[in-house]
Amino acid sequence: MHSVQAHEADAGLARNPQFCERDASTFPLDICFAIPHGGSSHGDVYLAFSGKFEQKRGWAAAGPGTVMSDAVMFVFYPSENMQNLTIGVRSATGHYPPELDDRLFSKLETSYNAFDASTGLYEASLICRGCATDLQRRHLSAEGEAWIWAYNYLQEIQSDDPSFGLGLHSHYDSFHFNVHSSGSDDQTGQLRVSSERESRLLEGDHEDSGWSTESPSLGILHGTLMTLAFLVAFPSGAAVMRSRAASSFSLHVCIQLGGVLLCLCGATAIVVHIGLSALTSHVSTHTALGLLLVISVCTQVATGYLHHVRYVRTHSRSTVTHVHVFAGRASIVLGFANTATGLTGTFLFKHAIAAWVAVAAVLLLWLSLFLWLQQRRSSNHAGDKKAEADYELVVQQMDDD
Repeated sequence: MHSVQAHEADAGLARNPQFCERDASTFPLDICFAIPHGGSSHGDVYLAFSGKFEQKRGWAAAGPGTVMSDAVMFVFYPSENMQNLTIGVRSATGHYPPELDDRLFSKLETSYNAFDASTGLYEASLICRGCATDLQRRHLSAEGEAWIWAYNYLQEIQSDDPSFGLGLHSHYDSFHFNVHSSGSDDQTGQLRVSSERESRLLEGDHEDSGWSTESPSLGILHGTLMTLAFLVAFPSGAAVMRSRAASSFSLHVCIQLGGVLLCLCGATAIVVHIGLSALTSHVSTHTALGLLLVISVCTQVATGYLHHVRYVRTHSRSTVTHVHVFAGRASIVLGFANTATGLTGTFLFKHAIAAWVAVAAVLLLWLSLFLWLQQRRSSNHAGDKKAEADYELVVQQMDDD
C-alpha cells in the first residue's frame, strides 16, 4: 500500500514536517525526507533523509520546485563501502541529469550519516550553509514550499564520488511541506526522520498535497522506436537495395518508410513526454544529434522521391542520387551514435549499453555477411561474363584460322 498520511503535531511538542513514500508491492520504494519545523534558519538549509536501497542499488533525491527543470537537488546513494551514504547537491538544466554544483557542495555539512543493518535503512542529516537564498528563489509557491523528489531503484552506483553520473529516475513526483521560514527554531539538535517513517505536515496544510508515482514510459517508448528505426529498419532497407533482386526496390521503399514512421512516432513520444519548449531550451549532445537526424531523414525522403522520378525518365544517376545515398548513410551512422548517447540517461545504463552493443554487433555482422555475399555474387557474375566473352573470342579466332 502507498503510505502518505498527514499527522498533526503532538501537544507541546514541535514535530518536524516530513514526507515519506513507501510502496513494496511492485518495486522497492521506501524513502523519507524531513525539514525543521519553521523551515530554514539564518540562511541555512536543513534536510534529513531515510531510505532503503535494495541490494545497495539506486539513488534518491529531493529539492525545492515542482519540476526537474532548473532544479537544485540533494542526492543520496550508497557509498563504496555501502556502510553510509554519498551525499551531493546538484543543479539541473532542462530535463537532463543534474550535475554536481561545486559552489553549493562546498557549503554542505553532514551531521549524521549511517547504515542500520538491522532495518536496512540508510539515514543522513545535512546542513547546507547559506543555501536558503539559492533554494528559495526556485519555485517557491505563494502558500508554502513545493518540493520534488526522484528515485531510481536499479542503477548500480556504490561510489564515493558525489558527481557520479546518474541514470534516469524510475519514479518522481512533487509534494508540499507548506512551512514558512521563521528562523526562530532552535537548530542545535540533530534533524532526523521519525521512527514511524510516515508523512506528516503541519496543521492547516492543504489536503491537495497528495502524490502519484510516474514512470517514464513515453521516454522508454521513444528509445525503443528510435532504436528499431536506426539499428534495424534503415540499415536493412539499405542492404535490401544492394541485393538487386526483382523486388528489392519495393522492399527498400517499404522498409525505409517504416523506419521514417518509427522516427515520427518516437519523436512524438518524447515531445509529449517532456514538451517541445523543454526539449529545445537546453540542448544536450543527444538532442543536437537528434535534430541533425531530423534534417538528415527529411533530406533522405525528399531526395529519394526526386531520384526515383528522375531515374524513371533518364535511367541514370544524378546529383540528387548522391545526396540521397549520403543522407541515408549519415542517418544510419548518426542514428547508431545517438542511440548510445540516449542510453547514457537511462536508469539501466550498464545493462542498456550492453544490450545496445550486442544488438549493434549482431546487426553489423549480419549486414557485413549480407553485403559480402552480394559482392561475391556480383564478382562471380562478372567472372562468368568475362569467361564467356573469352570463350567466344577463342572460338572466333579458331574460326578465322
